[in-house]
Amino acid sequence: RRLATSPLAEIAASLDNDLQQAALSLRPELGERLDALTAAGAFGAAVSGSGPTCFGLFPDRSSADAAAAELHGALVAELRAALTHDRVRAEPLELALYKRDASNMEGRAAVVCFPTSTAEVQACVRAARRHGRPFVARGSGTGLAGGAVPLGDPVVIVTTKMDRVLEIVARTPYQTWEAA
Repeated sequence: RRLATSPLAEIAASLDNDLQQAALSLRPELGERLDALTAAGAFGAAVSGSGPTCFGLFPDRSSADAAAAELHGALVAELRAALTHDRVRAEPLELALYKRDASNMEGRAAVVCFPTSTAEVQACVRAARRHGRPFVARGSGTGLAGGAVPLGDPVVIVTTKMDRVLEIVARTPYQTWEAA
């Protein structure tokens, strides 16, 4: 009822969550996300419940859509800085190619990355975490159980370019390969 009768700025000023400070002390990156929402034009931002989700109150749908695009662009830019432009895909047609594996389940990826080293995988995971995105590791997408289906708009980390032999132990059957 209050939402229907109060100006948005007044509602934003009264946002209160008793668990927010505890969540921020455990997960400082939540504060960064709240700041990013406010910087993108939200009248106010807060965590929901005990902090798994951040939200912002925007003056209208177009402002919220513009903020979402800005925040998504920041994620893509960070990933492209960590990898290279050609190994980070964010265009709708390219994302559609990675919305499913060999199962009949379907999802939606926020961005698809093609790292070539463990350090680049770590960079992708860190960027996803910094931007509040889940991530999904994916090989060739041949699994039938849906394990590589991107649910929740994740960063999809495709490991097919990681195909080097790292170690061969002489006169033994032991070898160490990268993920692909």
